[in-house]
Amino acid sequence: MVDGSAFKKDGKAISEMMGMDFTKEECCQKAIRGAESLGPRHSEQVLKDIEKKKELQKMIAEQGKTDDTVKAVGANPVNMIVVKLNSGDIMLYSPIQVREEFGFADWLDGLGPVKWIVCGSSSHTLQMPIVVKRYPNAQYVAAKEAWSKLTQYQGFQKEKLDFDSTNKEDLNRLNEIMEKEGAKFFTVDGDVSANACIVVVHKTALEADVIYSTSNDGGKGCFGLSEDEFFTEDLYKLRMFRWASLCKPNSPNGALPAYRFWGMDPANPLSLMNLTSPKKDGSSCKDMATSLREVLKEDIEQACGAHINYMSGEDFKKSVDLNWNWLDSQSLLP
Repeated sequence: MVDGSAFKKDGKAISEMMGMDFTKEECCQKAIRGAESLGPRHSEQVLKDIEKKKELQKMIAEQGKTDDTVKAVGANPVNMIVVKLNSGDIMLYSPIQVREEFGFADWLDGLGPVKWIVCGSSSHTLQMPIVVKRYPNAQYVAAKEAWSKLTQYQGFQKEKLDFDSTNKEDLNRLNEIMEKEGAKFFTVDGDVSANACIVVVHKTALEADVIYSTSNDGGKGCFGLSEDEFFTEDLYKLRMFRWASLCKPNSPNGALPAYRFWGMDPANPLSLMNLTSPKKDGSSCKDMATSLREVLKEDIEQACGAHINYMSGEDFKKSVDLNWNWLDSQSLLP
C-alpha cells in the first residue's frame, strides 16, 4: 500500500505524537537506543536508515509529492488474506484495494464470489470505501468503531453494517451462520484501540494489530521476519518502527509500542482519543486477557495477519502471549 502519510501535515503530526518523526533528534536517539539493545548489526544499520530518512524528507520538502518521491518513500507492506470457505464462497480479511493491474482482480474474481469481508482492526479502514464500492453486496463484519468512521467518509455507499463484531448477539448470529463454512469469529473484548476481530478458519488464525513482535524471530526481527529478512534494503521504515517503538527501553515490555499501553490506561489522555474508552476501573485489561485466552484454546495449526506472514499455530499462540501477557500479569497460553 502506498505510504501517503509522508506527504501530509496530519501524517507528520501523528508521527511526532507516536515518537516516529525522525526530523527530530529525540526520535532519532530513541531509535538508536532501541537498535543498541539488539546488537552491533542493528546499531550500524540504524545510523544508515536515519540518514536515508533525512534525505527523503529533504527531497519531499524540495519536490513535494511526485512520482519520484512516492517511489523513493516506498510502500507500507500490508496483507489481505483471501479465504475459500467450505461453500466455495470467498472471504476477504483485512481487505485492501483490489486493483485491475497485473491481473490481480481477475485472479481473485476467478476464485469464486466474494461474499464476506472482514475488517480485522478499526485501524485498518483506509481501503474499505473502495472495497465496498467494488463489492456492494457482500456481507461486512467490523467493529462498530470502524464503521462509525467509515460512514463519515464522503460518498461511502453502505450505511448499515451487517455484523458488528463487538455486539454479542451479532457475533453469535454470525458464528451460527459461519460454522458450516469452517470459520469462527472472536471479538477481542477490552481492546479499545484496535477493536480487533480474530477469525479462526480451516485451523488458521487471522489477526490484525494483535501481534507486533513475534516469538519465532530470535527477538531480532519484526512481524515474523527473520533477522536477515529484516535487513532487506527497502524495509527501512519497518526497522525504524521496530527500533523506536518495539525495543526496550522504548517499549515497556520489549514487544508492543508504548501507545498500545497508553490506549488501555484510563488515566492517559491518549485513551480519550479512542471511540470507546477503557473502563475507568482498569478492568479492560482483564477483559482483553480473557478474550485472548478463549482464542488460544482453539485448535490452530497456522496463522497469518495484516502485518505478519505465515507462522505456525504454536508460534502464533506464543506471540500473542509475548505481546499481551502483561494484561493481568499471567500467561495467556492454555
